[in-house]
Amino acid sequence: MTSQIKNLDSKICIMPHKSMSLPSKNTKFNLLNISLHNINGIKRDKNNLTSLLEELSTSDIVYLNQINLTQREGKFMSKDFDATWKSFWSKAPVNHKRKGFGVAIFIKNEWAHYIRKINYISPYMMTLQLAF
Repeated sequence: MTSQIKNLDSKICIMPHKSMSLPSKNTKFNLLNISLHNINGIKRDKNNLTSLLEELSTSDIVYLNQINLTQREGKFMSKDFDATWKSFWSKAPVNHKRKGFGVAIFIKNEWAHYIRKINYISPYMMTLQLAF
């Protein structure tokens, strides 16, 4: 089976369209770096969030889950990062005393103008749709 896959891989050749030119070695691509982290609560110490965003400063989008914050608390906490990041916080469940809820998405300001839609699905899930 493995030899069949190797043979198949060697036969696949993607040819560019005639109107397309191959990129040169000097061509720079716009890449979007995305990081995910299970932070397991940030309410106790805001420095955890500050340190994390500094460590992930090369990322363009940072997705955090299990933040254990309400949307209001998250928006208040993220004011210090407005110069670099735009943030979105999920809504808390009815009984927000439970642990393990909450999602936050931080997107660098230079990418934020590509946001088309934010969909708050539940306290555990949120989608960010970008249009280029």
